Amino acid sequence: MKTNIIATSAALVLLGCGGGSSNPPAPPDVSTPPPAVVSNTGTVDARFISSGNSRYFFSGIGLDSSGVLSANTQDSNGVMTKLNEYTLTGVPNATQEISGNADFAQGRWSQGTVTQPPQSVVLDGTTSASYHYIAINNLPTMPTTGTRTCDSGKFTHPSYISGTGTLLPSEKFGLTTGTASVVFGDAGANVTVNLSSTVGASTGNVTLNGSIPSVTSSIALNNYFGGSTSSGLITLGTAANGAVIIAAPYKMLVSNGKLYRGIASFICR
Repeated sequence: MKTNIIATSAALVLLGCGGGSSNPPAPPDVSTPPPAVVSNTGTVDARFISSGNSRYFFSGIGLDSSGVLSANTQDSNGVMTKLNEYTLTGVPNATQEISGNADFAQGRWSQGTVTQPPQSVVLDGTTSASYHYIAINNLPTMPTTGTRTCDSGKFTHPSYISGTGTLLPSEKFGLTTGTASVVFGDAGANVTVNLSSTVGASTGNVTLNGSIPSVTSSIALNNYFGGSTSSGLITLGTAANGAVIIAAPYKMLVSNGKLYRGIASFICR
């Protein structure tokens, strides 16, 4: 199941005249300069290995999509360039805040051509336009007891969606930190994710808490798919040695009245 919610330059050359003769001016240079090259950032500990029971979450321009991951491609540098029908192609292309291991893959497409059927979107790497993704493997079974301690998390940089006033260069992206916890019981998992984002001089916070009853469940909170305030979606996946991963796509309304999107993940042991 899936939920979807050039520049040119010119140069003028002036030639001096002398001896009663002249040369015609050179034609202006109207060639298009090459696009800016944006570097990949981040690393993975290992490439993602799909268990055959994998899911994805994908958030970008006018789109929030999730579902069964039936096809994926990941480069040797850790960049996932295909999640089902969504692909990143073109030269140059860039993915930032790459993280992951055999159990998950996470990042933010920031430059290249994104195929988002029925259209394609070109990211030039100079604006806030981005697509955030995470791929996870389902838990084989839902634990029924225990409290897990979560790590400090991995985060894509939250990118601007919409808001009031002029967008300053320092407001295209932000930084997010957070904490998480998960407690298992007979009814499933109670998950809490606390996120704090800083964008320029503005800040925002959101707490996402919900009960996840099964290994394929995800919970949308605070009207994640249709709202314009801080919200998110939480779900669980499997990690090595009996650990679990919390995946949390989110939207953050910060104090300057602007809305941002990102993805957070935590490994809990």
